[in-house]
Amino acid sequence: MCECCANHAKKHEDHIHVQGVNCGHCVSAIEKALADMPGINGLEHLAEANQLKISFDTRLVDVAKLTEIITGLGYNVA
Repeated sequence: MCECCANHAKKHEDHIHVQGVNCGHCVSAIEKALADMPGINGLEHLAEANQLKISFDTRLVDVAKLTEIITGLGYNVA
């Protein structure tokens, strides 16, 4: 990806917070569910808050689809 495209992609990055992520197993379950989705840029476990921050490209994936998948696993999306 060229520098121009890389900078443009950053402008379309967003985050959602998943509540109730208490351990590595929780993180792994969500990572596995999202592994094949295009546009997922990363996951960060915020242990003190029992949350997972998901970085994604809004051009390739939307919050509604992420919410559907994650709530299907039993977690709440804030």
